[in-house]
Amino acid sequence: MTSINDQTSNPPFITQGDLSALPNVLGPLMEKPQWAIWRRVPDGKSGRFKKLPFQSLNHAIPADPSDPRTWGTYDDALAAYQANEGDGIGFLLAGPGIAAFDIDDCVDPSTGTVAPFAEALINLAQSYTELTVSGTGLRIIGVGSTPTHRSQSVEGHRPVKVESYCNTNRFIVITGNPVDGSPMTLRDIDGDMRRLVKLLDTKRPIDCSRLAESMLEVDAEIVREPITGSDGMARPRRSAPSHIVDLIDKGPPDGSDESETVFGVVCSLYERGWTYKEITQRISGRRLAKRYKSPKELADDIHRIWEKARARDLERQIASPSVAPNVDNALDGAGQDRNGRSGNGIGGSADSSRSDGGQNDAGGSSPGGKIQATPFTWTDPAEIPPRDWLYGRFLVRGFVSLTVAPSGVGKSSLTIVEALAMASGRKLLHDQPKKPLRVWMWNGEDPRHELKRRIAAAAIRHAVEPLEIEGRLFVDTGHETEIVVPDCIHQANADSSSVVSTITAEIREREIDVVVIDPFISSHSASENDNMAIDRIAKTWARIADETRCAVHLVHHTRKMGGFSVEIEHSRGAGALIAAARAARTLNASTRTEAAKAGIENHRMLVRVDDGNPNLAPAAQFPQWLNLQTVTLPNGRDGSAGDEIGVVVATFPGDPSLKEPLPELTDEAILKILQAIADKNFRESYQASDWVGHPIGEVLEIHTGKPGDRRLTPEREKILRIQSALFDEGYINYVVGKNSQRKTTKFVVVGPRGEALLLRPEPTGEEVTEE
Repeated sequence: MTSINDQTSNPPFITQGDLSALPNVLGPLMEKPQWAIWRRVPDGKSGRFKKLPFQSLNHAIPADPSDPRTWGTYDDALAAYQANEGDGIGFLLAGPGIAAFDIDDCVDPSTGTVAPFAEALINLAQSYTELTVSGTGLRIIGVGSTPTHRSQSVEGHRPVKVESYCNTNRFIVITGNPVDGSPMTLRDIDGDMRRLVKLLDTKRPIDCSRLAESMLEVDAEIVREPITGSDGMARPRRSAPSHIVDLIDKGPPDGSDESETVFGVVCSLYERGWTYKEITQRISGRRLAKRYKSPKELADDIHRIWEKARARDLERQIASPSVAPNVDNALDGAGQDRNGRSGNGIGGSADSSRSDGGQNDAGGSSPGGKIQATPFTWTDPAEIPPRDWLYGRFLVRGFVSLTVAPSGVGKSSLTIVEALAMASGRKLLHDQPKKPLRVWMWNGEDPRHELKRRIAAAAIRHAVEPLEIEGRLFVDTGHETEIVVPDCIHQANADSSSVVSTITAEIREREIDVVVIDPFISSHSASENDNMAIDRIAKTWARIADETRCAVHLVHHTRKMGGFSVEIEHSRGAGALIAAARAARTLNASTRTEAAKAGIENHRMLVRVDDGNPNLAPAAQFPQWLNLQTVTLPNGRDGSAGDEIGVVVATFPGDPSLKEPLPELTDEAILKILQAIADKNFRESYQASDWVGHPIGEVLEIHTGKPGDRRLTPEREKILRIQSALFDEGYINYVVGKNSQRKTTKFVVVGPRGEALLLRPEPTGEEVTEE
């Protein structure tokens, strides 16, 4: 057998497996309608053969990789192949989801020996690999999303050539003939593809024994020669971490301050031993340099920042030799003081080669460090980056959010469905994710096989396809991967930095958008009632969120409530956790009345979700509602039924089954309401004992419960809607004032339309006749 490139007259030898029984690992491809047949067609110019895709149903017409109308299903392609309409079948790579390496001329057809480079790449990718139809090449198939379409030679290993394809108008042949020992999984090879393309672009000879290291070095653009720092000591240059490289190549995230990003990048590279000329050369021509009008302006600004970082370095060496520079926290919108020092950003903590000089990983200065007041610098409000909400008004990048719920109401089911929604970018419940997000779920209670059951059930109920979440959902369990964030005050021997740095590095490496910790109690070993310890741990999670620019979602239990409705203050243990969260919500099983109105027999299957601590957004006026439904998995054995799993689905706030129509308010009824509230200082909040809803309820004969009862009952919800209607129509208004405890609160006063109604003369009851 010879290489396909040596064939000039006869068609190449075809080696394929059973195309009607492809390996199960290719199931995600088989479910997509992106298939076609292919035929060997002579190339008139070279005399060789090329493989061209044709439509499965219109066999004589070529398939266009850019036109979905010319594609078909796997079954269509298989039927056409079995009818001898083509030489094989293949998959079209348009759109995110599937990525592939084609390694040509890497298998000796006479011995089956695999070339060292191909073997090194297979070991690195750890994804499904099959023999190509020529018998002389290999194809690695995995998951990816970054548009890639490259064909590159491998220096030092010719004639081996690598073609890298992802999210591009390209057709790949599927042989179903895996190599011996091939992993039966589709791994995320997006990062490997990006790094390999960059490495092969350098045209350097490839050392197969250190392929992974070479790819990482080129990705970080490492420089090895040492230079002398301001302290007179030799400081070896260290590589730029991947998040710094991304900022240089792709620019700051949307809404971020470009000048502060440049400041942070230069300071970070200075700390790693780079000269300002090297930094200028690295940034020049890249996305981060676009804000500058000329190369000179770029060079001058980098030199200015570099000198500022150097002066600060020297100042610290003189003032406190034990405190090492830590300018790597200068990124991502952090503030700067008059010496150029920045607050916490996205950099630094993952760099284990840095000396902390007495600073622990949870923050704070060493005893010898100097604390300085930072002057406030005015910024045009229009230039302040907006909050980056990722999921509704609950998960926001850079902050901690909190879910508090008793056992058995579906909080884990809710987090799983939300994770599927965010990973797929689809609106599965009430909120629309900002875009497809990368989500890391950690469950400290259930083993992996149970999590697989729950995720599968949620995907079945919400019709989520595997390819919709492939490469964006990461799931770990405390049974396999323990996460225990130490409390640095009470656990003096705990290596906090190793745990936090490992988590931070993994979030950055995987580019995680949302981290879910369920439950919070399993992520630490401190006493729940120790407010100082919980405060420290919660702030550690907050710092992780801030530095990595992800959203952290902590799931927490409540104390035993004896059947009473749960409020955010009922979370179990210390209250410091609530204070650390910038958004919080509670879950409660519905009342029997609420369930009856929704037509649900078991009231525990209807769940109410309330805002609990809306620090960053206005509180929702009405709750969200969820229905726990049972999904039976198709995993029954020996005639028994499969596992039954509870999955949450949304019932929307406007569902008429949960809300009775508002009563028609006559002028007489409105007048009585206005007379009841005029000059009485009733309050706007339904949780207040002097809530304006109580007199409204008395007039309309709607029971609102006892004053001081903080529960949002259906009757109170109805009154709130009436209250909102009166406000919208101008009958009432809200003013801000001080209550008896001198706290700021909202009071209800009669509005302009209400004033007119109160001043209108009352009818006398006498009959008026015309003369």
